[in-house]
Formats: sequence, C-alpha cells, structure tokens
Amino acid sequence: MTGREIIDQMCLIGGNTSEEFDNDYQCEFVCSAINRAVSEVNKIYPLTETVTILHFPIRPVFTKRGITVHKGGEEIAYFASDIRSLAFAISGTGQYTLTGEGSVKVVEENFYDKTSFETVKILTEEALPGYTGGEITLTFTGEYTYMIKDVSMFDTLDGPVAGDVEAHGEWVPYDLKSPKYLSGRFLGFSKRPVRYNSVDLSAPEDYRVSGSTIYLRDGAEGEYTVECYKAPEVIDLDNLDHEIEVDFRLTDAIVLRAAQYVYAAGDEEMSEYCRKEFERVMSLTMVTMPTVSTPTRFRDVRGW
Repeated sequence: MTGREIIDQMCLIGGNTSEEFDNDYQCEFVCSAINRAVSEVNKIYPLTETVTILHFPIRPVFTKRGITVHKGGEEIAYFASDIRSLAFAISGTGQYTLTGEGSVKVVEENFYDKTSFETVKILTEEALPGYTGGEITLTFTGEYTYMIKDVSMFDTLDGPVAGDVEAHGEWVPYDLKSPKYLSGRFLGFSKRPVRYNSVDLSAPEDYRVSGSTIYLRDGAEGEYTVECYKAPEVIDLDNLDHEIEVDFRLTDAIVLRAAQYVYAAGDEEMSEYCRKEFERVMSLTMVTMPTVSTPTRFRDVRGW
C-alpha cells in the first residue's frame, strides 16, 4: 500500500475527498499522521532486514596493537615502506610527526587534552604531497605522558571498511547505521543468531554487539549475515506513490490509526471511532500474528 492509497482509504472512512488534502500544508500534515501510525505498528511488528557483511579485513604492512604509553620527553617512532594510509588512536596531550623518504615535507600535528581515545586517519598522498614510495616514519614526541593505541600502516587506500582507514585490534567494528548498511533506519539487532558462512554463531565468543555496531574477530574472515530491525521509509510529498514496507495484514490498522490522528484536528467523534476500530483490528491481528519480542524498546527516525 502506498501513502496515496492510505489517504484514499482515510477519505472513505470520513466521507472526504482526496482533493481536500491536495495542498502541501494539508498533505504534510497527513504524511506526518501516516508516519506516526506506521511507526507505532512497526514497534509491535518491526520490519527486519538481513544484512550481509563481507568480513575480509585488509592486513596492515605494520601494526602495533594494544596501548603504548609515551612518557614525557621521550620519542617513539614507527617505520614502514611504501605506505599509502595509516591510522592510530591517541589519548592525552602531545605531538606526532610524519615524514616521507627523500625531500618530502614533514607533517607535524599537536593534540591536546584528549580524555578518551580518538582515532587519527591519514592518507600519505594528501599529507605528504610528492611522496611516491619509500620509508615512512611516524614519530610521537611531547613533554607529557599520553597513550597511543593500535598503530596500523597500510599499502592501500582502503582500510577494513572500503574507502576508509581504521585502526583496530582483535575485534573489527561494523556500524550498521552507516550508509553502507541500514543508515539511519537501523533500530536494533533481532534475536536471530548471527551466521558465518551459513553456520550459526554464539556471542560473545564469536562476535559482540554494542549499540548499532557489531564486532567480528579479526582472524575469522568470511561472509556474515545479521538480522536487524529497521524503521520504515519516511513518507513525504515526494514519495507518496512508493510502496510502504509493511505486512499487508497490517494495512487496515495503519489506515485507522492515521485517520484517528488526522480527524483529531477537527472531528473528535470520527477520531474516537477510528481509535476504537484500530484497537479492535489490532486485537484480531494479534490472534494470527504473534507480536515480536524485541530486545530493547526503540524509537524510529523521528523519535516516536
């Protein structure tokens, strides 16, 4: 069912004509009611999507995993050849210097009062114009004690996530809210097991989750599938003719709920009728469609 078809159904309930909602203001108001109704139903019967993660981390030419403590006044240097990108995390106050072999300019950066680890990502061809290969030196200096974590140097512009450079340790993060996966439509992980090359896995031995991020072991390469809950597409003036991702058994309930919100602005009696009908339809629906037990209470992209 499309947004426009929902509007037509609401008009049949209230004896209106769809032309009454043709102006942009009225249409935006109705779209908001539809989105709210779809969101409420989606909390009871959430949409799911199986996300495939191709987990083949790019191996660094050089890596120093874990935390290294830089003591005030000392110098810590890391070397590697033919590096195109590098990454590390820092916490504290200090300075790092990047130099390229030959007459390539030196890049010096200071960092101050970082109370938590912050990842620094560098593409050598941008940081060191004219660098065409040879040895790269990354040096940490400073008069204060600070921490350096997971220094990684790569011979490619791609890090573990294509087009990106990421320093990581034993666990590689994949944020399912990123544009590569579900973007802002991610709502949570379902209770179905994560699968690796078609085999069910168990947490926390094989993977870990936190927020919208799943962590996979660095050495366990392969294809992973993860089932997630997701928010429906938001309906607006530009996509009224798009199909709404919802089970056809729920369309009557969505029409009634949206109509309840629309008619609440001017016809309280009709709004109350739609509310009661919505509750009746949902109670009948729950007989044939058991509700989903979600691990957490979530909000959709508009906060409902």
